[in-house]
Amino acid sequence: MTKDFGVLKLTSVYDASSITLALIYAVSSTEVWIKTGIPYNTKIKTLADLLKNADANTFYNKPNGGTADQHLTKDVLSAFNPPALVPGTLFSVNYSNATTYQYSIAPTSGAINLSVNTSLSKGSPMGVAVTPDHKFAYVVSSNHYLYPYSIDEGTGTLRDLPQGATTIGTTSRSVAVHQSGNWLYVANGADNNIGQYSIAKDGSLTAMKNPTVPTGTSPAELALSPNGKYAYVTDCGSNQISMYAIDSLSGQLSPLNPPAAVTGGSCAWGMVIHPSGNFAYVAVTSGLIAQYSINSKTGVLSALTPATIVETTFPTDLYAEPSGRYVYVVNRDSNNISQYSVNQSTGVLTALSTKTAASGKYPFSITGDQSGTYVYVANLTDETISTYVINPLNGLLALVTTSAKKANFGLFKLFDF
Repeated sequence: MTKDFGVLKLTSVYDASSITLALIYAVSSTEVWIKTGIPYNTKIKTLADLLKNADANTFYNKPNGGTADQHLTKDVLSAFNPPALVPGTLFSVNYSNATTYQYSIAPTSGAINLSVNTSLSKGSPMGVAVTPDHKFAYVVSSNHYLYPYSIDEGTGTLRDLPQGATTIGTTSRSVAVHQSGNWLYVANGADNNIGQYSIAKDGSLTAMKNPTVPTGTSPAELALSPNGKYAYVTDCGSNQISMYAIDSLSGQLSPLNPPAAVTGGSCAWGMVIHPSGNFAYVAVTSGLIAQYSINSKTGVLSALTPATIVETTFPTDLYAEPSGRYVYVVNRDSNNISQYSVNQSTGVLTALSTKTAASGKYPFSITGDQSGTYVYVANLTDETISTYVINPLNGLLALVTTSAKKANFGLFKLFDF
């Protein structure tokens, strides 16, 4: 009944006294973590399901190795399917060699492997977005083009769409697909606007009636609210966040003025919205993390207290894992990843017991898998992707492996193949 997840081993056991399922996390040869409190009939398919259904106070630590046989018996659950992570695909773009790469993700370890015949050399790619149904992918390039692809349902392989490249703005840095799968947005850094497009059933793009909406100076990173009602973009040059309401019928953006200010620092760049939709965090490259609450009725951002957290040098991107308990920030110039817990009531970030985890050289982009188990970091100078596992008890990252030189700028996660 043991399933090997590389640095994580999940073992199904049965606690006869309380009629619960328990999972043992054998993180090393000297430590065993036990998670109990799962109702016997609960369907557990992923680690995210486990954390969702479990009581947060039912962790037990058994140090010095060994097994849990003295507490739990294992002879009842012959029909139980141990939790399994879903295999998936990771896309990355490399600006320096004009290539988009696709990796398969091993469901047992989170390790990535470069897929065959899926390295596409086009333009100067800066980012990737995928439709919610996983049928189409769009690669934004700083050379005035957006490249559309279909995604093979079985292998994840990218294939050119008949429409070909769509002409977009200048120095485009970010692309986002709406949760409905009907609309797409591009941040055009040199044009100070967002391009707006409708997505047809065949994946082709058509500019909206109003093809662009203004931003602040030098827009960088797009973020959409989980409820699909609001859009945001960081404006590096004016150090602010432009906010928009999304029309539910047309997808058109309407500015919510004035933009949200950043207290101190310069160059708002990366942005992530908390899974709850209640909070947002912005990486300010001068060395700050700005934190905001989101008004659910208006979409307006309001600074939390404190409004900013002093970060290490040149933070560029953030990742909020699916349970919403932790946020991670890549710091380009200090070659590390900051690790934070999230206060679920206030949204305020607090550094974990170990504030940072080491990365490769110039980490620039970060993402994670749907189960909240693995984190992936693109290292700009090394042109590598580092894979980390999240400690389910305290949120700390542990390095699993680092890929061969391929990645550079952006990462995008795609799962459920």
